[in-house]
Amino acid sequence: MTSKLWYIFATTSILMTVIKANAVVESDSAAAPDWIGTWSTDTKCNKLTCCCLFDYITTSAVANETKLRIIGQADGIGTCASKPIIFSEVNMPKDFKMPFSLFGSSLSLLLSEDSKVISAINPADSKCNTIATRLHSAANRIEVLFSAVLLSGFVGMKTYF
Repeated sequence: MTSKLWYIFATTSILMTVIKANAVVESDSAAAPDWIGTWSTDTKCNKLTCCCLFDYITTSAVANETKLRIIGQADGIGTCASKPIIFSEVNMPKDFKMPFSLFGSSLSLLLSEDSKVISAINPADSKCNTIATRLHSAANRIEVLFSAVLLSGFVGMKTYF
């Protein structure tokens, strides 16, 4: 009986941790920009005249979350044709806007207030603008991890009862 009580206590503790973690993730994402995730770009950027963000972009925190690593693809004219892979590290943005250089093209990256869309704006030519929509975020990965831990706890608890 003691092992059953301990198991119930442990499972309840895990559940409380999940609830607290989800609350922290939700409150943090509402208050601050969330640049970290996987993004899918649209196809509106004119590759015949522009250097465009293309396909999927992945952003991650590095260097103790002081830097934002951007990995993805570019397509279009000039340097984009010869160097289609983007690998860049910039200071972690503290707000919803950041400057970005895409192989010499100056862009302004604007993150929506809900952190679900990045607009890559080229002030020199609007035909070179790109929209990237969030596919996955760090918060989603945390929720999946905690859900898996919780589910395994409940499955294991079934063997005790």
